[in-house]
Amino acid sequence: MGPIDDVLTSADDLSPAARDQLTLAMRNGQRLQRLVNDLMDVASIEAGRASAVRVATDLPAFTAELAGVLRAAAERAGLHLTVDCPPLPHPAAVDPRMWEKVVLNLLSNAVKYTFVGGIEVRLRGTDDAAVLTVADTGIGIPAAELPLVFDRFHRVPGSLARNREGTGIGLALVRELVALHGGTVHVDSEPGRGSTFTVTLPYGTPDAEGDAAHPSDAARGTADAWETEAAPHEQPAAPADPSATVLVVDDNADMRTYLTRLLAPIWRVVTCADGEEALAAVAEHRPDVVVTDVMMPRVDGFELLQRLRADPATRAVPVLMLTARAGQEAAVEGFAAGVDDYLAKPFQAAELVARLRVAIDRSAGARTAAPGAAPEATRPTAAPGGRADVRALVPASRQPATPAAPPPPPPAPPAPPVHFDAWRFPASPRAVPALRRALRRLLESAGLDEDQGYDLLLAACEAATNAVEHAQDPIEPFIDVTVEASATGVVITVRDYGQWRERGASMDRGRGSTLMSAFADISAVPSPEGTTVTIRAQRAG
Repeated sequence: MGPIDDVLTSADDLSPAARDQLTLAMRNGQRLQRLVNDLMDVASIEAGRASAVRVATDLPAFTAELAGVLRAAAERAGLHLTVDCPPLPHPAAVDPRMWEKVVLNLLSNAVKYTFVGGIEVRLRGTDDAAVLTVADTGIGIPAAELPLVFDRFHRVPGSLARNREGTGIGLALVRELVALHGGTVHVDSEPGRGSTFTVTLPYGTPDAEGDAAHPSDAARGTADAWETEAAPHEQPAAPADPSATVLVVDDNADMRTYLTRLLAPIWRVVTCADGEEALAAVAEHRPDVVVTDVMMPRVDGFELLQRLRADPATRAVPVLMLTARAGQEAAVEGFAAGVDDYLAKPFQAAELVARLRVAIDRSAGARTAAPGAAPEATRPTAAPGGRADVRALVPASRQPATPAAPPPPPPAPPAPPVHFDAWRFPASPRAVPALRRALRRLLESAGLDEDQGYDLLLAACEAATNAVEHAQDPIEPFIDVTVEASATGVVITVRDYGQWRERGASMDRGRGSTLMSAFADISAVPSPEGTTVTIRAQRAG
């Protein structure tokens, strides 16, 4: 953060775009720093190493100033902020940084969960304590959840909020910091009518000398983050390519702004803060691809995906999920839910653009293909007896052996039918929809279980996508696909004619192999002439 701040404050020749990018990096660095500091505070309190260092403080003035840093965010969110902090009857001594976290956590919570009405901050004094109340007209808290709101990492399930960010330790930290001052905190709330948090703090005596307390840089960073959330940047006036639309769905305003800045030079971009807004936007104008976060208020990414897939009008819209939940299990969960692609944060901008370009091309190819048309592949010629001759496409090493002559009578019972076919596709993303159509027809004719057929379609199309995207400088610009469905199982092979480039761990998180391995046994055999991927699955049932 230091070098970024140096550049922002000293460089006069920064372009507006570069300054915006660095400001975004600084703001997210400050957000990360606040989260880490909160976790460190919790750890220190748990270990018994934290203590409040009280200094004489003009508590009404300091509290009013802290509330003031969030005034702009509250007003931009359409909320009325009232601050009422008259002088106290006795001098007060608090740890300024701890009191700052108490006030800002309560105020941030109020802004997060209040959509109409206002927030009131009041400070009063009794004979032996200062009493702070933060009241809002927000969504309120169910009675069953009230005893749990100050527990660490607890979040009220299904609650409507401006975003799903946070660690669930804000209110727990408030209780711990107030307790270090010998005080108490409690909440009164009713769903639909709002919440009132009340902090009672003894006046105390100073432990050390101190200067006048003022909001820290961290406090102003909190205010900046909420102001950005409440008033996101304007959308670009003119898209570079109005023929294709990308719908971006994320509850974080900075992420929406970043994705807009990244994608708007290429496609038309529409943004929404949650899945419910996205469904309304899709009903108004069907996008070419949806980029969605997973964790969002109201309608999250998985529910958005489910509802898009349930509607025949939007079932074919490609969906790419962005999520901080990295790891193979999260990827498998996304693909099992029917997502077309999955990208873990943080991601490389070039990778996101490339994946979206492929998704948009596939979507365009699927829409322009005539219903019921033959797949865009070089079909093998018919052999005597009506069966396709696949020998021109299948290497000799993989051709089935000629069956031996049947023994003399009595004849053996006839073998169950074997469904076999082979196709050659151009090494192009447009080949994948054609493969999907051809393979679906064969698996249906073989009587394969519907769910298993769907899983194998996903695995085969992922293998074909890899063959198209990663085989470099192919000696032949094709991919060959064969499939054999028998009474016992299914074997699918996908062969390319190029060399796969080496990819570091940071470039490849194994999502493709994870997807395919979730559905079948996978083997890949590289050679100087290309790579053959084999997908084997026992027949379900």
